[in-house]
Order: sequence, then structure tokens, then C-alpha cells
Amino acid sequence: MEPTWEVIRAALSISILSSSLSVFGGLLIIGSYVTIPEIRNTVRRLLVCLTIADLVTAFGNFVGAVRYTVLQSFTQNITEFENDPVCVGQAFFTTFSNLSSFVWTILIALHLFLAVIFKRNLHFTHWLLVEILDHGFGWVLPAMGEDKVYGNGALMNESRAIAITALAKGKLGEDGTYATGSWCWISKNIEPFHKQVEWMYITGKAGELITYLVTATLYILLKLFTRRMRRRNPDFEWSRTQQRLRKEDENFCYAWGIVYLLRLWGTLRFFMSFYPRRYFLQDTYPTLDSVFMCLQCYGASAQAFWNFILYCVCDETVRHAVLRRRGNYQELESSIEQS
Repeated sequence: MEPTWEVIRAALSISILSSSLSVFGGLLIIGSYVTIPEIRNTVRRLLVCLTIADLVTAFGNFVGAVRYTVLQSFTQNITEFENDPVCVGQAFFTTFSNLSSFVWTILIALHLFLAVIFKRNLHFTHWLLVEILDHGFGWVLPAMGEDKVYGNGALMNESRAIAITALAKGKLGEDGTYATGSWCWISKNIEPFHKQVEWMYITGKAGELITYLVTATLYILLKLFTRRMRRRNPDFEWSRTQQRLRKEDENFCYAWGIVYLLRLWGTLRFFMSFYPRRYFLQDTYPTLDSVFMCLQCYGASAQAFWNFILYCVCDETVRHAVLRRRGNYQELESSIEQS
């Protein structure tokens, strides 16, 4: 059963609002990094890279929602929507940016884990190598792909690629909102159906699940380590283990929670879509799918906005810098008026 147009219209509005908020929040994160020297360190630079990926996702989802809004004025039957250049282009960029976002999220967790627990600031000690590895994993890996060779030496008959190969093989396109929100992703024209599901895993869902596991593990270990150190010394701060860390960098321990809360609904909807509905989901599936679709349309586009809340609004250094500059501006404005 396809979502009703009332649900789809609600999802479109939510997606457009969420994407707009993320573009606003993401630009402010980047602006704070550029204008406030006190916050610039390795982890904040990685946050800027993550924000760029999230901005591309938000803008892509915005384009996808606008496309659906335009198409619904011509036909109310979502199954009649077919691939077009806007759809395929949007699917490519959001596939790439989502994968890139997952990689940067893991890299931030890994850098903090090494810096706090092992007291290793890799960016400071091996600057060029770390730059190459970070950007290689963060940008090149999500775009490029390769064939996988398994233990028996047999090459799978399907190239296990990511964004560029998915585009070249014609796997990206209109999906009819099946297990996704108001945007294009894996084409519904892929046959047989299990191949479509495989490409969903390859181009995003597997990376998302890995991100859940890795970031939760690393940040929970960081939190446990911090608590143990504070039992010994109540004044313990991350900045005492690494000079390039700040007190407010502990906010990153909550990053995995944001990822979970925002993306959980899409993951639930993804798996729920593949269960036989004649079982326990038969009666409740349409309602659950509609609710989860609206939550998914919000969460999939909202990461940059909530990162802005966590890393700018909740960051004391950023707040003080903004208030200080606002005070200086008001003083300047008063002196101009008096003169």
C-alpha cells in the first residue's frame, strides 16, 4: 500500500522545512569556524567537513521534495513517476553526501577516542598523512567503488560500488517513496526485487548501520573513561589530555545520540517494509509507515541543524564570542549615533 497523498504532502512540507533549517544551521557552523579562532582545532575541522556533507544532503532532499511537489500537480498517482535528470542527479548527490556524512561521523569519533584515551593527536603529529587519509576516506571512498573479492576468490557478479558506479549502472532514480522519504534513491525499475534491496544496502543502509555501531561504541567508551577519570580527579577535562581539545568538545559524546534519534525512523521503516505484512504488521503497517515516513523526512535532513544546536548554541566559547561581537557592534552603533 502506497502512502496517501495527504501523508505525502505532510512529508513534503516537513522535508522542506527540515532541509531549510539544516542549510541555515550548517552555514552558521561553517561561519563560526571561520570567524572564531578559539574553536579551531582538529575535531572542529572535521565537523566542518561533516557539515558540508550534511548541507549537500539537506539541499538534495529539498530539491527532491520540490520535485515531488511539482509532479503531484500533474498526477496524483505516485507509481507513475519515472526517472528524470533532476531525480537521478539528486539521487547521486544525496547518496554520495549521506555516505560521506557517515564516514566523517566515524572519523570524528575515532579522532576523539585516540586523542582522549590514548593521548594521540594524529593531526598534529602526522599532519599531511592524516589530511590525505581523512579526505580520502571522507570524500573519495563514498564516491568511488570497487568489486569485492570474497574468501573463496570468487568475484561477485554485481559490482559492489558506491555513488559513481551506482549512477553509471543506472541504479539511481525514482523509488516511489518505497522505504524512503520524499526524494529519489534506488530506482524501482531494478529487477529482481532483492537486487534493489542489495543496492539500498550498498549505497547507504549498510554504512548507516556501521555508523550506529561504531560511533555508539566509541562515544560510550569515551564517556566511561571520562567518568572514571573524574572519580579520581573531579577537575579532569579533555583539554588536560590534549592541548588541542577544548572543554566543550565533550559535547561530541552526544553526537551518536543525534544520529540515532534522527535516522532511526528511516531505518525502522526500511526493515519494516520487507516484513510480510500478513503477520503482526498487517493491521498497523499503514499507520506506522505514514508516521515513520514523516519522521524520516524530518530526520534525514535535520542533522546539520541539530549539530548547530549542539556545537554552537550549546558551546560556551561560541556563545560568548557571538555576544561579545554583538556588544561591540552595539557600542560602535551608539558611538556613530552620538557623533
